[in-house]
Amino acid sequence: MYPDGETDAINPYLLNTYIQMGKIVRFKRGGDWVLISEGPIRGQDGGSHGRDRRRA
Repeated sequence: MYPDGETDAINPYLLNTYIQMGKIVRFKRGGDWVLISEGPIRGQDGGSHGRDRRRA
């Protein structure tokens, strides 16, 4: 979601860039909205705090 309230789909690889540039204020992850100003964004602290689902 852009600051003006409009929504659009973006390529996932652009998400961090858009967050850093202030181009978006929230995004959907797993069907739920993530408000950027209210909590940690996965991957922003440089580490992972859960099981890596990519590994068997």
